[in-house]
Amino acid sequence: MPPVQQVSPGSQSDMENKLPLKRTKDDLDHMTPPELQNGKRFKGKHKSLNFNSLPLECQLHVFSYLTVREKCQASCTCKKWRDILCSPNLWTVADFTHLMCCELDGLAEKVSFGRIRENETPLPVRNHTCCPTSSESFTSKVSQFVNFLCDRNAQLKILSFEFDLFEEKEMWLYQMNKLLKATNSVGLTKVFGRWSFTPHFMIKYYRSSLDDKHTRVGSFQKLLKTLHETSPYVQHFRIQFDWSMTSVELLCKFQQIHTLELSKYWVFVRTLQSAVDALLDGLPNLKRLHLEMISPFQLGSSHQLYTLRSATLEELDIRRSPGFFLLSVNLPKLRCFSSQRETWAGPVLSRDYLNIPCLHTILMDGAHNLANFNGFPLGSDWRTRICAVFEQKLKSSCYCPKHKKGNLFL
Repeated sequence: MPPVQQVSPGSQSDMENKLPLKRTKDDLDHMTPPELQNGKRFKGKHKSLNFNSLPLECQLHVFSYLTVREKCQASCTCKKWRDILCSPNLWTVADFTHLMCCELDGLAEKVSFGRIRENETPLPVRNHTCCPTSSESFTSKVSQFVNFLCDRNAQLKILSFEFDLFEEKEMWLYQMNKLLKATNSVGLTKVFGRWSFTPHFMIKYYRSSLDDKHTRVGSFQKLLKTLHETSPYVQHFRIQFDWSMTSVELLCKFQQIHTLELSKYWVFVRTLQSAVDALLDGLPNLKRLHLEMISPFQLGSSHQLYTLRSATLEELDIRRSPGFFLLSVNLPKLRCFSSQRETWAGPVLSRDYLNIPCLHTILMDGAHNLANFNGFPLGSDWRTRICAVFEQKLKSSCYCPKHKKGNLFL
């Protein structure tokens, strides 16, 4: 007989680990949920989830992710959904920039089909396609959408529009005032507006006289007054701005503003340093400032240079401000600065008329905590050491004689 092979305890354990384990019925019953033991399924478990059985808070949360179009379509499903979709907190966005005559149909024509939600930002500029009836159709849709939001006592958080507030005896200003006063707009935090023209009416009602431009500014100031009465906690403005002292004072009443994106209204009209100072001094929570202004050059006088002072500003963007040149800054919390040198289209100038300080020197003296210049992350030694990439960024932004080469100067 062959000798009996002895297996050590350690080897036996290794063999058991390699072999599949055999489990008894008792073991399987112990591991199986009670409702599945002995092949029996417990009735009442694992049913499909019924949306209508959810608590109202959950249903509202789900509906809040829908666009305006989707909410209108869902309201046609049943009476219960229609009642839920009339809840004021489901209507937080009043976006009039999507009320295109060719985009609406059926029930949709009674409301709006904005495509932005509460946490999204509308596009600042859109291309509009008009048809022969677009003016009348657009007017009707705006009125219907305003009435729709007022009937639901909408809790507005975002307002976006493109209207000439002075147009047709201020009919658009009337609609905006009605919307703000008849809805619950105290929670409005974002306002995106272009108030100098209505794209659908541009050809039919174009106005260009100087008196009309001044009157249009008055309509804008009336809107700011209504906004302050109904929505004093606006935090983000993206609007055209005329830089008059009256408009500056009205804007400074919104003490919660943290982001300003101001586009131009007047073209080739100089913005006073006093207006810039009043705006920055009057907004104690301002963190982001994007400017679009054109500072004209006047023969016989030196070009205006601006000083910016703010204890809170963290981001400054002047890429769309040709002719807006800095003399100095006092921005201790500035982290991000963006600037872009525009192609010079004017006459060749003498150094006596245009003497622009170097951006690097300006930022080195007044923005010690700068961390990003035109999208380029700066090292901690940017004030004393200029690397090759930083130098190229300066050459694409700075107008000083050192970085501006070519025929700008005589």
